[in-house]
Amino acid sequence: MKAFQALDLPEVILVTPHRFSDARGYFCETYVKPLYAAHGIAADFVQDNESLSALPGTVRGLTCRRPPSPRPSWCGC
Repeated sequence: MKAFQALDLPEVILVTPHRFSDARGYFCETYVKPLYAAHGIAADFVQDNESLSALPGTVRGLTCRRPPSPRPSWCGC
């Protein structure tokens, strides 16, 4: 869960994303439209993620499904 903190400057909110870390590196969602909108922050895109792979050749975030399994709801494919 992200932390949203109003600052002394008008309309300025400090957003601190949660990093999911392990030996491979980390992953975090830096922007998720509905969550940010709930805190009064609007932008014209849906989601942004950041990841770091600590070692060369690290593979992260691959999902494979065979029919008739449905695509995940977050998948835009």
